Amino acid sequence: MEQPPLNPTSSNPTRSSKAIDCPPLVGQMTDILRERLAVQDPWATAMAQEIVQGLSAKFGGAMFYVPRPDRQSRDERIWQMFNGTNINEVCEQFGLSRTHVYRICRRRK
Repeated sequence: MEQPPLNPTSSNPTRSSKAIDCPPLVGQMTDILRERLAVQDPWATAMAQEIVQGLSAKFGGAMFYVPRPDRQSRDERIWQMFNGTNINEVCEQFGLSRTHVYRICRRRK
């Protein structure tokens, strides 16, 4: 699906005139939009900025809990992927240490 072009008369693709100064969060959100939803730049960056601005307006200053992904399904995928010789690949894909991957696979036996 092709994304529509940005308004060429606008130098900044975001609608809001007040930018949130939180580059790490905008960068991480941009990466998620690119990787998981295949949104291309400059749309990914513009959308990330809007999302961060919206979160800031709605929850600014508040602390809230963001649950981790379901570990049980992650552990199942690790167990299915691990073949005894691909430990480095599994560790890199899931961002875990060798010890942790071995522990997960040991529990599944």
